[in-house]
Amino acid sequence: MLPILTSERLMLEPATSDDAELLYTLWTMPDVLRYLFDGVTMSREEAVAHLKSYTCQNAEGFGLWLMHQREDRSFCGEIGLRSQRCRISTR
Repeated sequence: MLPILTSERLMLEPATSDDAELLYTLWTMPDVLRYLFDGVTMSREEAVAHLKSYTCQNAEGFGLWLMHQREDRSFCGEIGLRSQRCRISTR
């Protein structure tokens, strides 16, 4: 299980399968998409697979965290760490 990380302003919580819709919405926003996935819009199913490719690494300390403002818990992004050993294609 990944830890919850906190700073003075941010809280990073490990992403779970329950976060798939939130991440799909983020990952398909034009201003985000231009920096991710070679600019190719993914399907919901591909977003779920991409999220799963991160969560399979949680036991190793790698994975995906959701960033929230500590003050009001508003979502402001995600950050991920991936092991080179665990590559799962979503396409």
